[in-house]
Amino acid sequence: MDIGNRIRTLRRQKGLTQSQLAGDELTKSMMSQIENGRALPSMKTLNYIAEKLGCEPGYFLESDRDDFISLVRKTERALNEKKYMAVYHELKPFMSEKLPATVNTARLLEQFAIACMHQEQPEAKEALNKAISIYERHSLYRESAQAQLAFKIQLFKQNKFTEHLQLINDVRGYYAEKQIENDILFELKLLYDEAISMLALGHYQEGKDILLRAITLSKEKHTYYKADEFYRIVAYQAVLQGNIEEYQEFIKKAQQYATFTESNFSLALIEMMQAFYYNSFCKDYKKSLHHVEAYRQYTTELSELYYLEKGKALFGLQQYTEALKMLNQVNIPKQLFHPLDRAMIYTSGVYKALCYARLGEKEKSIQEAEQAYTNIKSLPDSYYYKFASETLVSLYKQFGKSASTLD
Repeated sequence: MDIGNRIRTLRRQKGLTQSQLAGDELTKSMMSQIENGRALPSMKTLNYIAEKLGCEPGYFLESDRDDFISLVRKTERALNEKKYMAVYHELKPFMSEKLPATVNTARLLEQFAIACMHQEQPEAKEALNKAISIYERHSLYRESAQAQLAFKIQLFKQNKFTEHLQLINDVRGYYAEKQIENDILFELKLLYDEAISMLALGHYQEGKDILLRAITLSKEKHTYYKADEFYRIVAYQAVLQGNIEEYQEFIKKAQQYATFTESNFSLALIEMMQAFYYNSFCKDYKKSLHHVEAYRQYTTELSELYYLEKGKALFGLQQYTEALKMLNQVNIPKQLFHPLDRAMIYTSGVYKALCYARLGEKEKSIQEAEQAYTNIKSLPDSYYYKFASETLVSLYKQFGKSASTLD
């Protein structure tokens, strides 16, 4: 990027017109010529422009390596495809070099840090702090704030949801301190992350309220970022709270937005949400199976949810052997960190216990129920804990075993 382009880019980020940046020292015409590459500013002029834009003059003189520019685009695509190991190995050789303090260097460092966190590599913190430092040096405070928020990946993987909420507060404070112009998409990301951590800590109503606030903000600003996901998660909370009317309203909205955006991923998850609803609350197992099979219209990947909900439906239809075949294929995915998601998957053990009980296999039934109860008990209180504990007590009574040791 040449000097003129750098000046124009930073001016626009600061929300200044050419006349405002020119001030009393330059004319708008001269500023236009500099930005369009028809005039080269003197060092005195460059110092003046840098001071007005709140950065060092050296920022405009630094040049990116050609290979960095294409590499940034390549690794960004790879991250979007969740190819974290590939990005890690692609960028690691550059980390031992003396890198120029340019914006694209900061982007590469940030990408490397994200890949490190997903791969649980120790270099993440150092790389991300370097990226933040470079963004700060060039007065790119929005980029710095977004890079700071990337630490959430590590916190999520370590189940540090309270620390994640503190990180969000710190980033909001940084935004206010630097007087960064409000970025609606970034604010929606913060609200989404805040809600997810609230839900992970068992603060279900607070999490739901934050999601509803995000939906209201989206409507006010005519922005539909993650609208389908916001509605789907709110619908999930509504059904867990037994508010069926709210659930039906929100799941319909989620489906409308997912259809509008042509998101097969969201449409697939909505089918699984509907299967969960009909299995767990309506006991309409045929309708649940309909949604389970509809899920396959949108994806070829048979996820844990697919096997879980199909197994539950088959159990409800008294096809216990077939249900066990499905439920035995349910495993906790390595990348599943949210306690509510984990609790849902752990209920596969509860349903296996019920299947074994119907088949008269007492020992297997009790073993599965106890293991599922133990797993879910370690997570925040939820509908799933109640289901697991009530089932275990019921099986103890059925098989003549004391439930006195159950908390």
